[in-house]
Amino acid sequence: MNRLKRFQKFDLLIVAVPLLAIAAVLYSMGLMSNTMDQDQPLVGITENLKLKVAIAHLWFEEAISGDESINLSTQVYANIDEALALANAMLDGGQTSGGMVRAIGEGAVRDHLLRLRQNLQAWRTLTDQRWRERATSTVGTEIDQAYDAMFEGILRLADANDKALDQIVAQDQAMLTRINFAIIGLLLVLFAGMSVLGGAQPACSTGAA
Repeated sequence: MNRLKRFQKFDLLIVAVPLLAIAAVLYSMGLMSNTMDQDQPLVGITENLKLKVAIAHLWFEEAISGDESINLSTQVYANIDEALALANAMLDGGQTSGGMVRAIGEGAVRDHLLRLRQNLQAWRTLTDQRWRERATSTVGTEIDQAYDAMFEGILRLADANDKALDQIVAQDQAMLTRINFAIIGLLLVLFAGMSVLGGAQPACSTGAA
């Protein structure tokens, strides 16, 4: 009877260990896929934001200089609004051209993004004000200085945010590495335990009692 119980336990272990191994690997793969899918858009999202801001600034300066072919709605304001949408996507979570972006929680990145969104909104207002006052808004005037200062401040904030985002991605990768090592260690322990029990399994007696 004792032998039968030991055989049953060993058979159960033979079934349980592969199932645990499969579950652990699937969990790891799912976690890695989900984290990478959310991190990948973050890698270049601030660069895209800075590009939108730079394009808006370039077109606006051309318009201010007298280029009547510039369409403010599509070439200036639309790019500023797209930069704002990118900041909002990182703050609240949402869809970007690079994929679905998770919401950024507490920390330096969120602080940067909140200030960045606020500055983008203020810069859009200054852009509109400077355009309406373009007849008197020349280089060195108060509105011109405020516009330039806000533009440079946005780029500095975006750079700081980019570095902070890189740290988040690096932390996620380190976490995934630790999880994978833990899963590998768990599997090794399980297989080692199964081998020990298998080696300790008594030989079946074929003779008559």
